[in-house]
Amino acid sequence: MDINTFIFADDKIATLDMKLYQNSPNTKGADIFKTLLGLNLNSQFKSVPLMVNKAGYKTFFKDYYIDLAGWNILETFIKTGSVPFHKAYRIAKIEKLYNIVIENIEKLNMICNIFGGIPEFDKYYDKFYTDDNLPEQEIYNPETPEQDIQNKYTWAILINRCAEDQRSFEITHRYNEGWSTTCIANSTAHGNPVLYYRKLKEESKVNDPE
Repeated sequence: MDINTFIFADDKIATLDMKLYQNSPNTKGADIFKTLLGLNLNSQFKSVPLMVNKAGYKTFFKDYYIDLAGWNILETFIKTGSVPFHKAYRIAKIEKLYNIVIENIEKLNMICNIFGGIPEFDKYYDKFYTDDNLPEQEIYNPETPEQDIQNKYTWAILINRCAEDQRSFEITHRYNEGWSTTCIANSTAHGNPVLYYRKLKEESKVNDPE
């Protein structure tokens, strides 16, 4: 075992066994991720010790603006090869579970991109968005304010000029507070991608059937 204690972007603490992430088949080919965490024994780059704060907690995830909820999604994938609630959705085929799975997958996709991509997740991502994984019934899943004809969501738009823009934006639009990314629209005239975020309104949570 290789035990380390980390602090995350939301200032929560977790103790992790690094050997799990080094040896999992789901991190196969994730060379940048492993190198950043000092787990890539075959890296051509020199290993750099992880930064530690005054309390003795390693700040790797905090430095990359990743909260504990986001890390839990990635850790679940590393352990099981799927995101939280995916297996439950396969059994129950409930719309609410499907929406949770979508949010987990899209959040994990963005986290993996921060770490240079995780090939096994890319395969999982592509496989999920096939007809076999889509629900049999049509679900309400608007990707833009114009598609939200039932007015169930609060919307926010980010013009992403650089990586720091998105990180700063997500400090006030946190995934663990209900915000999720729905789509990346066409670029602006200056070539900047436009990201849409949504959050279910409180009255919609009350009115949605269980």
